[in-house]
Amino acid sequence: MPSAPKPTSRASAFVSHSAKLDTDYLVFAETIGAASSSLATTPLPVVVVVDGDYMFEPLVAAAKALHRENKIPPVLLAGIGYGKPFGSPLNKRGRDYTTSKGGEEPDSGGARRFFTHLTGQLWSELDRRHPVDKNRRIIAGHSLGGLFALHALFQPKPFFNAAIVGAPSLWWNNHRYPGQLARFHKRHPAFAASLAAPARLFLGIGENDTGSMTGDFARFEKQLAGTPFANLAVHAKRFPRHDHYDLPPVLFRAGLAALLGCPL
Repeated sequence: MPSAPKPTSRASAFVSHSAKLDTDYLVFAETIGAASSSLATTPLPVVVVVDGDYMFEPLVAAAKALHRENKIPPVLLAGIGYGKPFGSPLNKRGRDYTTSKGGEEPDSGGARRFFTHLTGQLWSELDRRHPVDKNRRIIAGHSLGGLFALHALFQPKPFFNAAIVGAPSLWWNNHRYPGQLARFHKRHPAFAASLAAPARLFLGIGENDTGSMTGDFARFEKQLAGTPFANLAVHAKRFPRHDHYDLPPVLFRAGLAALLGCPL
């Protein structure tokens, strides 16, 4: 796998440094369908994908295809990564995307601190460079990144109002997250009424993923249906003939279509 996404001719890049986390985040951004001068300053819905070193390219490809088919409006895409491959000590996904401290990663449990940087300093830097619609913020992630995307969506004061979540790593730390979310639901059974529209969650998994992953997915889907959040719409989709590793392209296409107004 490449260590970082190769930007297209219209992609820009910058580094967002977190002094608290002692980490440089590599941020790629590209606008889709906003080439005309009339759209250059129009606030755009923004989709931020974590694991941007690998997930930015399939997200861009899905958005470009949908826009060519007139199925989604102009959109700003951003990929947040590290510029380093999985396994590198400088790739901090095991720290940043995990919602509790587990034995698998000594530095784990840093999702809260990463969320603070993402929605604070990093977002301000993105906003300075691009016209961002504050009422249409979408977080996206796959696998461990999907676990973080859930964490980023379910906040007492929501920052993101939609999420695309693929095959989330609900197994993390002995399946701790579903219990965390159940406790969160007791304290916050409804998303903030101040949101411009109901929040939306698109969940996806490949039917050929492992039995443990598809089982976790089914139990999580049942949990959300059994104790629903007010002001949140949940759509779950299983993708035939896809597994854990080839899911992102079809996940992003379906998720972007669902959340940006195109019928599935």
